[in-house]
Amino acid sequence: MEISFSSFFACSISLTLLIGILYLLLFHNHILSRFGIVCIYVFALFIILRGYLPLDFHSIHLTKSFYSDGLLLDLQYMFNTTLFSIKTFAITPKVIFTIIWISGTFFYLFKRITGYLFYHNYLNHIKSTVSVEIQTAFDETYYSIFPHGKNRCRIIISDNLGTPAIFGLRNPIIILPDIYAKEDLKYVFKHELLHLKHKDFIIKFMADIVTALYWWNPLLLHFLFPLLNQTQELFVDYSLTQNLSQQDRTEYLECISKSLKHLNHRQKNRMNVYALADGHSRSRMIQRLNCIIHGNVKGSSIFSLSFIAVLFILSFSFVLEPVYFPEYDENGDKVYYYDENNSYYIKNGHEFDLYLGGEFVYTTSSIVDEFKNFPIYESEDNIKQHEK
Repeated sequence: MEISFSSFFACSISLTLLIGILYLLLFHNHILSRFGIVCIYVFALFIILRGYLPLDFHSIHLTKSFYSDGLLLDLQYMFNTTLFSIKTFAITPKVIFTIIWISGTFFYLFKRITGYLFYHNYLNHIKSTVSVEIQTAFDETYYSIFPHGKNRCRIIISDNLGTPAIFGLRNPIIILPDIYAKEDLKYVFKHELLHLKHKDFIIKFMADIVTALYWWNPLLLHFLFPLLNQTQELFVDYSLTQNLSQQDRTEYLECISKSLKHLNHRQKNRMNVYALADGHSRSRMIQRLNCIIHGNVKGSSIFSLSFIAVLFILSFSFVLEPVYFPEYDENGDKVYYYDENNSYYIKNGHEFDLYLGGEFVYTTSSIVDEFKNFPIYESEDNIKQHEK
């Protein structure tokens, strides 16, 4: 088990393929209904985990190297070419690209973390009074989900986002617009608290780190977060509605509809939070509403979980590497490379001259078993006649 540029690049390819499969599973409703939203949620977690394991497993014969003597070999030579030296340290394109990659990773993480801290500080400075009715509804919902938990949540009545949301993990803050009737509150609070129960906030932060590591992969950068967000929202909807009556489902839908109307009217900028309604994608909201209305989405199945496990294992099965042709072995002896079409013997009296790849190697008194199938020529003129 080891990490290298080749395994890191292979991990990026695997992540791209896995994200493509997640997209197909998620945005085809007939596949989603059969595959199961719980399994898709687990699949999204496996994708994030894969990003933390840019390793190859040659030692247990799980990973196979696919060698190339074309583009990859040319890139290897180019990356290792010394551009200039600083004292005894050689500056190569590989060093420069490594510096750019690390700088981009730290810049992305710095931008995301400072954004979280800024918004957290902003919320902590909001002074908001919560009515007894709202606090009671929240407490009842909280202890129905966390019967033995200690309530560390704080509620802020704010129209900053235009929609309910939860922010943070250790001491989470519930952001609540002042637009809901008493009967709506249980659905609003349950939705946000289920995000807390699923640890969705920390999962999103873990995805931030993966995105930072692979910021140079445009497909991962563009698709990972939208797919993760939709998966989390569908899983929360499923968890909330699986035991609801049709009447209760209708009330939950009306609550989401109210949030959407208010969000679209306010046109607020969204932050990195988990909200009851997301006005950024109409198609994703329609998918959520359809799943809630019909309630025909399975939770999980043995087949789906097995499929996910196989895909995860297969994602480690390949590494692309350039072919390396050393000129000398570890003893300092010259290494010869050949193909049978250009290797042969030439008679030299009672001995034989061995040529590998058209290059003379040595003279031997007998045919070597390893090369016994090579043709034997009387002279170099015979070789030229044979080629004609």
